[in-house]
Amino acid sequence: MKLKNLLNNLSYKTIQGSLELEISQVTSDSRKVEPRAVFVAIKGFELDGSKFIPKAVENGAIAIIIEKEMEIEELPQNVTILEVGNTRVALACLSHNFYNKPTEKIHMVGVTGTNGKTSITTFLDAIIKAHQKKAGIIGTLGAKIGKKFTKTGITTPESNDIQRYASQMVKAGLDYLVIEASSHSLELHRVDCCDFNDAIFTNLSPDHLELHKTMEAYFEAKALLFEMASDNLIINIEDDYGQKLFNSHKDKAITYGINHPADIRAEIKEETLAGSKFDLITPKGKQEVYINLPGEIFVMNALAAAAWAYTADIPLEVVAKGLNDVKAIKGRMELVHQDDDNYIVIDFAHTEDGLKKVLESLRPFTKNRLILVFGVYSANDDSGHDKRKGMAKVAAGLADYSIVTSDNPKFYDPQEIVKEISGYIASEGGKYCQIVDREEAIKFALKQLLPGDVLLIAGKGHETTQNIAGKEIPFSESDIVKRFYQAS
Repeated sequence: MKLKNLLNNLSYKTIQGSLELEISQVTSDSRKVEPRAVFVAIKGFELDGSKFIPKAVENGAIAIIIEKEMEIEELPQNVTILEVGNTRVALACLSHNFYNKPTEKIHMVGVTGTNGKTSITTFLDAIIKAHQKKAGIIGTLGAKIGKKFTKTGITTPESNDIQRYASQMVKAGLDYLVIEASSHSLELHRVDCCDFNDAIFTNLSPDHLELHKTMEAYFEAKALLFEMASDNLIINIEDDYGQKLFNSHKDKAITYGINHPADIRAEIKEETLAGSKFDLITPKGKQEVYINLPGEIFVMNALAAAAWAYTADIPLEVVAKGLNDVKAIKGRMELVHQDDDNYIVIDFAHTEDGLKKVLESLRPFTKNRLILVFGVYSANDDSGHDKRKGMAKVAAGLADYSIVTSDNPKFYDPQEIVKEISGYIASEGGKYCQIVDREEAIKFALKQLLPGDVLLIAGKGHETTQNIAGKEIPFSESDIVKRFYQAS
């Protein structure tokens, strides 16, 4: 495709070169540059993409996109240089055009909120399949296109990857694209130029404040998705920020809830650790539903998916089948071991609200002690300290005993993080011990189990690596549990 055609609907200034170049690729990663590529220099949090322009040209880039303030070395005259107001926006728009506007050719559903996105996208996928349609998924677990699954390592990939996946979904003949839209992706323009049909809001609790700084700014980032969606807005009316979002979009909003008047509601009839039975109540009638995941938190996630299905005119019996077809979700209240004495659950809960809901969901099924293994990765600033304090307070109040360990410490000192969390638990009167090595912490917890105990291993969920000092080390919590019981 000609460079000039990629620039449609984008304001730019030509520094040098021709717009008649035939382009083979759009990328912001100099390591992935192919011959005749456009390289978009992104100004990141730690690195300035302009520093990688020489490498991109060396690898075959023939056009470079920069921002006004970027300083670059002199380049050969046959390399086109264009200046734009925001290179993140440019990457999204260039990619949208390069892949022939794929999100305009598929029904696109965005799911946003602090917790529940992965569960909701999984439920949506199952409902769509039960309805004899096909969906592609982009989210925390990776990108699923038909039978092909690709790990992305990030909740919402960069904009050029989103457009590439969307293009593959269109070519595969899929009917829907369901994507987890993180606050980072909305704030950093990764989903710009996407043609969203519907948007779903789960909830909002403190997280990612190292980027957004305040809860209000965090909410405004999430709310961007609801300005982008053209058709239906599905909102958790029981969340304070959901109520705020509803007040701004009453004309297109469909609400869901359990304990609050809503368009789509649930009346819970039975709960066990194996799952929940409830009546799904909609303006079109009532349907009994059984989901294979425990606790009110998953009833709410199922309701979000059911509310979307209501807007898509999917029959209630099909919705019930789809929800029931989900037998488990990796790292989400995942029961990795059970016997006559104990239940061991792994969950991705990594925020104060997420941890609170999971512990509350497990408490009714705990005959003896509810034991928690957790750590907190967060920035080493006020928002990080607040997050650690909040999660420690939840642990002290809802777990009978906590084993404080590391999560993904990255470049932070894990011993200092563990010490800080432990101090907060102590100040709340909670019982705890400290074991910095996460594998040793899990093994210790398993050795301490008494009949009737439930163990929750929280924070990493589906993840199969641990980031220590910037290195990704293979790490599977379910494998640790499995090996322990095989050896005992």
